[in-house]
Amino acid sequence: MPSLSPPVAPPLSPTSQTPWKRNWFSQKSVRKGARPKKKESRMIFKDGKKNVLGHRIMKQKLSYIKDIFTTLIELDWKYVVLGFPTVFIASWLLFAGIWYLLGWRNQDFVEERIKGNNYEPCVMNVHDFRGALLFSIETQHTIGYGYRYITSTCPTAVTFFTVQSIFGALMQALIVGIVFAKISMPKRRAHTLMFSKNAVISMRDGALTLLFRVGDMRRAFILSAHCRLSMICSKFTSEGEEIPMHQYELDVGYEQGLDRLFLVWPTIIEHKIDNRSPLYTVSAESLQHEQFELMALVEGVTQSTGLTTQARTSYLPSEIMWGHRFLQLRGLSRGVGRVVIDFSLFNFTVEDGSPKCSAQELAAGKIEREVNEKKKENAKKRVTFRRRCSSVPAPDG
Repeated sequence: MPSLSPPVAPPLSPTSQTPWKRNWFSQKSVRKGARPKKKESRMIFKDGKKNVLGHRIMKQKLSYIKDIFTTLIELDWKYVVLGFPTVFIASWLLFAGIWYLLGWRNQDFVEERIKGNNYEPCVMNVHDFRGALLFSIETQHTIGYGYRYITSTCPTAVTFFTVQSIFGALMQALIVGIVFAKISMPKRRAHTLMFSKNAVISMRDGALTLLFRVGDMRRAFILSAHCRLSMICSKFTSEGEEIPMHQYELDVGYEQGLDRLFLVWPTIIEHKIDNRSPLYTVSAESLQHEQFELMALVEGVTQSTGLTTQARTSYLPSEIMWGHRFLQLRGLSRGVGRVVIDFSLFNFTVEDGSPKCSAQELAAGKIEREVNEKKKENAKKRVTFRRRCSSVPAPDG
């Protein structure tokens, strides 16, 4: 009886010696007081985040500033929560200083002039910086308590009053737009899409097949969901050029429509390892010596918002389990007309005794067996034919 095995990745193996692949996905990390240890890096983290950083990009900061709205949306929440109040307070203090300078220039803070009969300041009831700050806040957010108000004595004050009103409206619209965009970002929906921690290679329908599982936590549908699987590794062209990070598209059933998913229940994605697959020559023994990264992607439209969402993950050779298959998830009936899927076994696998040879060796063995069987069949036919010929009586002379 097969034993359950938790999805624990097998240990890392030495660097690949395959001539057409180089070690682009490993780096050495040395900690103080510890022995040097190899640490595998990846371009896509398990949670789908990008692990590729650009270096020495010309005019990078200028490009980010030109696309300021996208830059602000992509900021972490901690910077948003701290940054927006800081911007508001800075704008209040800036315009409060301007109002205070206007009052000082107009001599609104001189007591002799305040007591005069013809006294009319730029802003009524603003006698110090605190009053200017309160007037700045009331103006920018159109509070309008009525105690502090502008007069027609200073044309400059009317100009700054207009500028601050427009600036306050733009600031509020920008902040509301950024917060709404961050809340409704489709990548938040991608957090509820699950990938299995490990991929497996197993025999399915008479062929070695790469398998991984995808599931959705929410009850709402992902519309038009489809899956892609890519392999990143180095490649040498026929001219001798080395492409360090070449992308191979792995077939997950595009022609049969198997890449289009209906995620009502967890689904197992299949890639048949045939002569078109870059894994065709990989065996169980050589797998841990290979240097590549498999990137899985599920994309669809969120039913509740209508926005396109995309969930990603990646698998290194150390996270691919050879000779295992996923444990089937059973539906548990509760009540009338309801099926409950047990996700506690989502990542569990069982050993299935698949052959450890590569798909190429497996295909060559099948061809050899077919040739031998054909030879045996032809030999039997020749023996039968001879027996029939020997049993036929010779004609009378």
